[in-house]
Amino acid sequence: LRDNRIELVRASWHELSISVSDVSLSDEGQYTCSLFTMPVKTTK
Repeated sequence: LRDNRIELVRASWHELSISVSDVSLSDEGQYTCSLFTMPVKTTK
């Protein structure tokens, strides 16, 4: 599922930043970001 409101802002060896635009209360909740490396890195 691709959400066009999500944009990659910065990608480097030390940082991965995204931006989500036009958010509303219905977007509330826990999100997980996974970086597909070996091993996979995941943060919430």
